[in-house]
Amino acid sequence: FRYDVRILSLTKVSCTNMAVFVAWRRGKHRAGRTKIEFEDHGGVLWEDQKFVVRATLFREAEGEPFKSKPLDISVERHIRNGKSQSMGTVTMDLAEYADEEKHIVNKKVKLWIP
Repeated sequence: FRYDVRILSLTKVSCTNMAVFVAWRRGKHRAGRTKIEFEDHGGVLWEDQKFVVRATLFREAEGEPFKSKPLDISVERHIRNGKSQSMGTVTMDLAEYADEEKHIVNKKVKLWIP
């Protein structure tokens, strides 16, 4: 399956002019991040940025639901020199969004990071 993930915005950012990015990880070797953007009026916008996650989903038998395939998405505060501090992480299960008819997944999901 191919998941096209587009990060649109982040709201309720508490620090003025803070540099942030969104990072993702699936398993040990697949990871990436968006460009760094800056807080403006309590929020952050990412324009025309997306990342693609490819995943092979498995199931016990035909007709059974797919086994879980976690994707961790975190909001990171950029500090300097490649250093960052996590502001929060959410894990979504890619198997929940899989469509057997289409192997490209395009669904809008709103995530909350506590």
